[in-house]
Amino acid sequence: MSYETLRLLKDPLLGGLVALATSAVVLAVARRRAWAGGLALGAGYLAGHAALGGMPGFPPHDAVQRLFYVGVLAVAAALVLSFRPGRQPWRRAAEAAALLGAWLYLIPGSVRSAWTPAEAAAWLSAIATAGLTFWFFLDDLWERRPGPVAFSLPPVLALAAAAVLSLSHSALLGQLAGLLAAALVPGAVWAWRTPAAAGAGLPLVLAALLPGLWVIDAATVDAAPVASLLLLAAVPAVVSLGLRLAAPRARTAVPAAAALVPVVAALALVLIHAAPADDPAGHAPPPPAAPVEVRPGPIDRGNAPPPAAAAATDENPFRPWADPAASK
Repeated sequence: MSYETLRLLKDPLLGGLVALATSAVVLAVARRRAWAGGLALGAGYLAGHAALGGMPGFPPHDAVQRLFYVGVLAVAAALVLSFRPGRQPWRRAAEAAALLGAWLYLIPGSVRSAWTPAEAAAWLSAIATAGLTFWFFLDDLWERRPGPVAFSLPPVLALAAAAVLSLSHSALLGQLAGLLAAALVPGAVWAWRTPAAAGAGLPLVLAALLPGLWVIDAATVDAAPVASLLLLAAVPAVVSLGLRLAAPRARTAVPAAAALVPVVAALALVLIHAAPADDPAGHAPPPPAAPVEVRPGPIDRGNAPPPAAAAATDENPFRPWADPAASK
């Protein structure tokens, strides 16, 4: 591995280690409290974000800096809601409205101002449908159907999102998704060992940050294919359906296999989308053109060196007979 590659990997690896360690420390301190999962994920991501690119300024100047403060607000909301657990309709509606507002806040103002009414309706519909579907089924899996599949799904989704974003020439967004994956690993292990203490705040924090990365990427020029992002957003729904339909003995294998289908399809679409960048037609590159020999024409003879000078350049200038004075 070259020095340049190591230098490029230093900051992402440092940010991932900071996120992993911070999340593990928060879980160790919080023990089995209901708010531990959301706080550990949020604190781990925020610490890794600061280690990767430094503390963002305030007020934030771009979408990536806004994402940091969206994470802060999501952690605060998860902490408040964890003290009053429940699934009341008003609470679900308030969480959905807060998530939708956070995602729209991450879209640059220059993009929003350029929308036509039809484009605004299309964006709002896509964000609401994909993001809220992701959050609803992820929350359902985490709270109502705890188990190995539900607890391992968040880090797998974050890793898949990191791969999709990185392959789509969004290196920074891919690194931020990698920070989420690192911060999710201790929570997944902790929930796996103590399912009763999984915590209710983690799905809300993850739904604010991971779809937030997708929204930021979709608003850029070199964005990932929208179909890939929609496939990743549909993974919790696919897993939930697999858990409902699978036999009791296959409630781990069937949902896990079902989750792989949209993930693999999303990665394949990214690779297909990136492949034509070098050769849009799909053919072999043409052979290099033969060098063109330029000869002086009958009028433009001043560009050609004089015969004596051209011959002299072939000889060693340090030989005596190359010196005009030595030949006299």
